[in-house]
Amino acid sequence: MIHSKLINRTNNENNNVYGIYKKINMIWIIGMVLMSLYAVISILRVKRKLQESILIKDNVYISDYARSPFVYGIFNPCIYLPSEFDDSDAVYAIAHENTHIKHKDNLWKLLAYFLLTVYWFNPFIWVAYILFNNDVECACDEATISNYNFKERKLYANALLNYSLEKSMIYVYPIFFGSSNIKKRVELIMEYKQPGKSITYASLIIIAITGMLFLVRYVDDSREISEYNNDYVLEKKYEIEIREQLMKRYDNIKDFHMLIFEENNEKMANVFVVFDGDNTDFDERNRIEEDISNYAMIDLEKLSVQYNTE
Repeated sequence: MIHSKLINRTNNENNNVYGIYKKINMIWIIGMVLMSLYAVISILRVKRKLQESILIKDNVYISDYARSPFVYGIFNPCIYLPSEFDDSDAVYAIAHENTHIKHKDNLWKLLAYFLLTVYWFNPFIWVAYILFNNDVECACDEATISNYNFKERKLYANALLNYSLEKSMIYVYPIFFGSSNIKKRVELIMEYKQPGKSITYASLIIIAITGMLFLVRYVDDSREISEYNNDYVLEKKYEIEIREQLMKRYDNIKDFHMLIFEENNEKMANVFVVFDGDNTDFDERNRIEEDISNYAMIDLEKLSVQYNTE
């Protein structure tokens, strides 16, 4: 039966697609595993090197491993400073890192790295990850200097330049922070102006409106579209196969079209048969309709056949 052949062909095609999908899925999983291993190994490596750090006060340590100030830790974050670090710069560096802790940037960084791990194949996610790190640093600078006068901002920018000259590879690790655009950060620090209330209110309104827009219910009709496409493809296969069979069996059939649909949960079809000349009798048309019914597995009562001649 044509119906069985079509089902077998469709199953074979689905198996091929599934095989390709399975290979792509495996590559995606391998990428996630490698990204996760890199994160775990990086964190453990830093932890091992920080074991000999010296506590100087509260949650602040000095370490020979540190080349720049940074925050380490997830639930109990601590600040690590280089062993050879100027006291005047340390004040501003500690203030900066404490702002990171206050904003829970270590957790946000982990979340960002998690998204990067899941969508590692998407180049836009890598760009977004880099921009996220830069934005985190700029936001931290802005929050830290919000109550500084011009002189203090200048000293803060100078400290930033001093401890940014020695860059360490720790900034590529999942729970650390760093920005390569130091020049831009210094410019923003020196040009900083505290935002007025009108800007603050406008920002809150924009955020509220954006949030309301995202609350709009999204209807996922992808499954319905997929089912429709599959039905359409199967219908066209029916039409092609049946046309071939009919034109082999009946020399006077010039063209054939069929539209399959459902009505009241019953399969029906509209059929258009074009003859080469008006030389068919009633019995032959009955035989054609019976063949179409058998090929398409549709009851004769559900067929609507129209004949034309050329």
